[in-house]
Amino acid sequence: MFKGTSRDTTGKPKFTSLELVKGSYSSENKPPYDFDAGAIGDLDNDGIPDFVAADGNHSGNFYKVITKTVQQYVTEPGILLSDYLTNLVNFKLPDGTMTRGIPRSVLQNYFVYAIEVEVSFTNDGSGKFEIRYSKSAIKDPTIIDPKNFPLMLDPNKIDPSTNQWLPMDPKPVPFNGSFKARVILSTPSPDPQILIVLYPDNQNTAPHLKSVVYRIWTKPATVEIKGFRWLKSAW
Repeated sequence: MFKGTSRDTTGKPKFTSLELVKGSYSSENKPPYDFDAGAIGDLDNDGIPDFVAADGNHSGNFYKVITKTVQQYVTEPGILLSDYLTNLVNFKLPDGTMTRGIPRSVLQNYFVYAIEVEVSFTNDGSGKFEIRYSKSAIKDPTIIDPKNFPLMLDPNKIDPSTNQWLPMDPKPVPFNGSFKARVILSTPSPDPQILIVLYPDNQNTAPHLKSVVYRIWTKPATVEIKGFRWLKSAW
């Protein structure tokens, strides 16, 4: 067994040779026997490939281990779903220290009313991407259909008749530099989420996200009362 023990500076595994089963050797005046095998994988689940080989019928052949990763992608859209944005942003406490997420004790003063998402991609993948949002928490992330959620707005795509931003189109990858999408919510929300949808070109290439930055603007929570009727009663 060639056990992968570590990696070199290029990322290739380093191997240590181990004898799993003591063989029968003619030099010991014992009839030699054969056990043919060949398998490669992470046998001990330590993240480094291992290789098991056996004597090939005493032919004098030897094994050369070459490690290579072949990337294949499913062609269905992939969805990256964020946590609630109020859990992701940095928040300064009254004593000046920074914490991750807005504490629930003060959340009513910091509901989200505007969102900006900035994404960038590496140059070694291709496909398309789009950014969508959910104004409130998604109850079951396992059955997401991205088309059920609105597209973020593209600040570079403006309706000349209204001078308003329009929903983004699917963008090609690699995208030069970074792309920013924005949206202003109709009412402030405590738990909006972002969906980044990735569309691979084919099984051999797909968009590779390099960074995602979330920015939010907040307002105190508001209460909206609709259709309220006062009824006079003896009780």
